[in-house]
Amino acid sequence: MLLLLILSLGIILCSGFYFSYQLFQLVQLDAAYRGMARPKLWSWISVVGQRGEGLILYLLKRRNYPRENMTDEDFLTFQNCKKRAKFSTICTLAGVALFLYTIIFLLN
Repeated sequence: MLLLLILSLGIILCSGFYFSYQLFQLVQLDAAYRGMARPKLWSWISVVGQRGEGLILYLLKRRNYPRENMTDEDFLTFQNCKKRAKFSTICTLAGVALFLYTIIFLLN
């Protein structure tokens, strides 16, 4: 049971880091195509916040910058990052479900 507990925590941590990386890529690409100054800084601000305040700040700031048309390659990169972010969210939920199952099984 301890192995399942460690495995579930590992899945949660790895998928959380992977989600953060994909969010970083999405914000950086979006900020670059909106013409915002320092897209990497906006990416860091959006990812580093613990409760999502950086992402909310970015979403409020980006309203002032209309997005230009993306190239086909960058559009595919953007779509792939979104798919990977969804996949990491599903993996996180599966890890949480496995963690809760393990905890409930250990308590009984």
